[in-house]
Amino acid sequence: MKPRIYFQTLNEVENFGNWTGVYENGDSTINQSENASFLYRGQYGLRLTCVQNLEYAYVYKTGLNVSILPGESVYICFTQRFTDAPSDTALTFLAVNGNSKTILYYKILTDGNSQFLYRKDDDSLGWGTGIKVLTGDWYWLGFEMQRATTSTASDGAVRLYIDGILDIEKTGLDNYDMFATLNKIEIGGIYNTPPGFVADFDEVVVADKMIRPPLPAGKVWK
Repeated sequence: MKPRIYFQTLNEVENFGNWTGVYENGDSTINQSENASFLYRGQYGLRLTCVQNLEYAYVYKTGLNVSILPGESVYICFTQRFTDAPSDTALTFLAVNGNSKTILYYKILTDGNSQFLYRKDDDSLGWGTGIKVLTGDWYWLGFEMQRATTSTASDGAVRLYIDGILDIEKTGLDNYDMFATLNKIEIGGIYNTPPGFVADFDEVVVADKMIRPPLPAGKVWK
């Protein structure tokens, strides 16, 4: 079966046309840039440039209203590149449910590894840290948010795939209520953006299956 795509943007539409909006605070920026375009795929991508500590610059998409059926998953996928690891933890992606609760946070750590935090039905946060260092090249990230089967079951999960390979997995989660819907995503420099950090993002897809950009003949994911 073909994947069901809830949102997709190649960041080619002028003035962030596929996004609901953009938010910038202080001197930090997020721009559509030719230098931030994912290899072999279009002309523009998103470039985050952090100037001062605790400044924000991100794009966001609201009104997704994606219902996640019990036991099923939704996937948020995008390409990412940063040349130098941040001087402090950089929060670059989050997902929000229909009750305005942030249910998934994604961070880049000072060693260049990934970390995500997820919200459970008791409103507490759990976390998982990856093992693959992402500094210096393009990588394709695929976040799977799997809802528990019932309100009393603890069989939900959150997973991060990097270039199609599982890097972080947290299972046995009680997330039936929290993961019922996905309504908003943000990508860029969110909340604690360390100074001097530059990152590129492109090829964003929200769907019921993992989708990654096809590469030209002879090109392979690492």
